[in-house]
Amino acid sequence: MFDQKFIDQVRLLLQCLPAIANQSEFAIKGGTAINLFIQDLPRLSVDIDLTFINGQLGRSQSLEAIDKGLRTLSQAIQEKNQQTTINQSLSENERLFLISLKQGAPNFKLLPFDNVAELPAIKWKLLNIQKMDKTKHREMLRRLETLLT
Repeated sequence: MFDQKFIDQVRLLLQCLPAIANQSEFAIKGGTAINLFIQDLPRLSVDIDLTFINGQLGRSQSLEAIDKGLRTLSQAIQEKNQQTTINQSLSENERLFLISLKQGAPNFKLLPFDNVAELPAIKWKLLNIQKMDKTKHREMLRRLETLLT
């Protein structure tokens, strides 16, 4: 019923769960979490959505704690599964795609995936960009370009 790639993704996700459980500042959320723990529903994708649950920290402290937690999680996952690689930086094409998306004219040819334009998150992002105040949009684009270049 499921293809081997999907089964392998679920297996990898299950191997990652103990490392995630050891990170007390994160909670698992989203559709995959519901499928794993609440209701067994067929899914086309397997991913892990995490949320940072320490609401007592300020923004900069939260970002530092998130960064530290993700680095610890990455290390634990890679130690447990030697074949796993975790990308910690964007490729040049990924950077260029994000900038083109923020410009409101995404260059989908930069990505190695089909049908990205049909993803609800992409459609939603483009809708929000179109509604954004032009001055604010230019400033947000400038910030992104500064971060990614």
